[in-house]
Amino acid sequence: MYGDSLSGHRAGGEKLREFILWCSELGVEFLTVFAFSTENWKRDPQEVQAMMDLFLSEVPRLGDHAMRHNCRVRFLTSDAQQLPSEVREAVAELEELSSSCTGLTLNVCLSYGGRSDVVVACRRLAEQVQRSELTPEKINDALVKSHLLTGDIPDPDVLIRTSGERRLSNFLMFQLAYAELFFLDKHWPEVEQKDLLDIVKQFQHRHRRFGK
Repeated sequence: MYGDSLSGHRAGGEKLREFILWCSELGVEFLTVFAFSTENWKRDPQEVQAMMDLFLSEVPRLGDHAMRHNCRVRFLTSDAQQLPSEVREAVAELEELSSSCTGLTLNVCLSYGGRSDVVVACRRLAEQVQRSELTPEKINDALVKSHLLTGDIPDPDVLIRTSGERRLSNFLMFQLAYAELFFLDKHWPEVEQKDLLDIVKQFQHRHRRFGK
C-alpha cells in the first residue's frame, strides 16, 4: 500500500518539474503547490516517515531543476515543528540557493494548513494589540493578508484541483476567496500540458467581478 502511494508521490514530483516549465513558458509568475498538509501527520507513522524520506530525495532534484530554469523556491509551512530537522535543513538550503533566481516563484506548501495559516496570522496581530502596537479597529483583511505566509505575493487567480475532488482540503483558505476554480478528473501525475492550456483559455474568457 505504501509502495503504491509513494510511487504516486514520486511521479508527482516528476510532474511538478514538468509543470514548472509549462508555467514558465506561459509567463506565470507564481505557482503554489500542496505537498504535505498538517492533516497528513495523522497518517500511519511508517507512511509519514517514508514520505519524509522521499521529500529528502526529491529536494535536490527540485533544486537542480529550479537553478537550471531560474526558478525561486519557497516553502510555506504553518507547522514547522513537526518536520524532521533534516527536512527543515534541506528546504532552508534550497530556499537560500534559489533566492537570487528571478523567474517563476514556486511555493511548496509543506506541513501546511490553510486554517492554521490564518490562526497564526491572527495570533501575531493579537500579540501586537497586546503590546499596544496596534488597535483592533486597524485590523482589516489587508492587514490579515500581510501576516499570512503568502503575505508578500498576490492571491491566486486560478485553483486547479485534480483527482476528481471538489473541495479545497484546507488549502489557502483565505487567499482563494476570488480565485477561479478548475477541476480535473485525473490524478496529478496524469496532467498534460494541454490540460493547463485549456484552463488558461477558459480563464481568459471568464468575467471576474470580485463581488462588484
